[in-house]
Amino acid sequence: TFQMSQTRAYKTGGTVHIVLNNQVGFTTNRREDARSTEYCTDIAKMVQAPIFHVNADDPEAVLFVTQMAVDYRTEFKKDVVIDLICYRRRGHNEADEPSVTQPQMYAKIRKHPTTRDLYARKLIGEGVLTEQEDSFLVDRYRDSLDRGEPLVSGLVSEPNKTLFVDWSPYIGHEWTLQADTRMDIHELQALAHDSNVPPDNFPLQRQVAKILEDRRKMA
Repeated sequence: TFQMSQTRAYKTGGTVHIVLNNQVGFTTNRREDARSTEYCTDIAKMVQAPIFHVNADDPEAVLFVTQMAVDYRTEFKKDVVIDLICYRRRGHNEADEPSVTQPQMYAKIRKHPTTRDLYARKLIGEGVLTEQEDSFLVDRYRDSLDRGEPLVSGLVSEPNKTLFVDWSPYIGHEWTLQADTRMDIHELQALAHDSNVPPDNFPLQRQVAKILEDRRKMA
């Protein structure tokens, strides 16, 4: 969307691009083998989009950068990029063992605390959270997983029901009932003709005018 983001017909009023930069190209670890630029997000410079590089292990920094990106997009109606610097703790899929191609990196990753643990330690150190509360949150989360319950609360307590589609008129009906869907042939011909008549003050290019004329003849 970068190439078309500034065009009159296709611009969207700005897009927040989030790059999950999780080192997925593990067979081309060296930048010299992966791309021709310093960062994978440098392509956004073609439209002079701001690019925020943020450590994904810092949730508060991610939140701060995200708010800045949304504010920028809202204010200027232009693209903005968030480059989440992170990693995959597991393989790319069930059959992938990343330590085969990246043994040194994954030796460090296995010893590296998870984002949740790092943030919990930070909050405990600041006195915002106790170790008991941390353990309680972990246990409650796992219990919810075991019971198949929603893991997060909704953004609103009561959804806007005016946006819902009322399906009740279409439920419990016998859809094999006969219905007369016929239209008068003269009415169809009139519709086909009139839909291909341009306004009087709307001059058409010669070939386009010929197409509409042929359609009127078919009608």
